[in-house]
Amino acid sequence: MKLELALRPIGLLTIGYAAPGYLVDVPFYRIGGTLVIPGSTVKGVLRSSAHRIAPWLGMVSCGEVEPREMAAKHAALKPMKGEVCEVCELFGAPGRRSPSRLRVSMFKPVGAVRTVKVPQVSLEDSTLRAARGKLYVREAIAPFTEFKGVITVEPCEAKHARLTLAAIVNARFEPMGRGGLVDFKLLNYEASNSEIDDQCRMLIDTLRRWFYYEVV
Repeated sequence: MKLELALRPIGLLTIGYAAPGYLVDVPFYRIGGTLVIPGSTVKGVLRSSAHRIAPWLGMVSCGEVEPREMAAKHAALKPMKGEVCEVCELFGAPGRRSPSRLRVSMFKPVGAVRTVKVPQVSLEDSTLRAARGKLYVREAIAPFTEFKGVITVEPCEAKHARLTLAAIVNARFEPMGRGGLVDFKLLNYEASNSEIDDQCRMLIDTLRRWFYYEVV
């Protein structure tokens, strides 16, 4: 299954990385000078989303995103149909026996990208109050800036397609980076009849529209 997706932030979004030479403390992620959203960032959000939504689909989830904790959780979940939970079967788990079926491309901007500098204050962990002398500035992209990318699932069964699509729908309510929520819209897809079922088709129809712009 192949999904061509558009993504856009609802608020001021920062996907930060460490790089010298910028006039901000936390610059937005770049490759070759172009602001992009790494596929690994999107995949991480989708994995967390899949853990939340899996029980509603009647699937098993270990609930873990840390590789060191997955093996113990999978052992505790026995008996299962496979060696890993169905979320890790899709997204991958440590070891050669559980490679990822799901791959996410880099999300590249559509047109020009406007950025703003956002001053913020760090919080003390113990009191959640503003920490003295810890003001920093992050670079954020403007709301509704559109990016495009591709998600592929291979090999893909209907359950993998169902979990992927449901995770994308639910990811509209999951935080990404610094700055909050993002919206997803399905632009095009390729899948055989054996890869999708009626529930997948309902999810595909849901993803054909922006949620925050056209519904809220």
